[in-house]
Amino acid sequence: MILLTIGAILLTLFIFFIIGFITFMMFVDKATPQIYYSPCESVAVKSKGKNRRKKS
Repeated sequence: MILLTIGAILLTLFIFFIIGFITFMMFVDKATPQIYYSPCESVAVKSKGKNRRKKS
């Protein structure tokens, strides 16, 4: 019985964590899309440019 109760508590905590994480990610995407995406894009462009220079 103790194991069952611990398992149920962990399961509910896990479900709540997933729901909170999804809502947090949606909030972050809505609130700061420029801060999140523009650095990643600039880094990708820089890495591509370096690779092209090395090949040539």
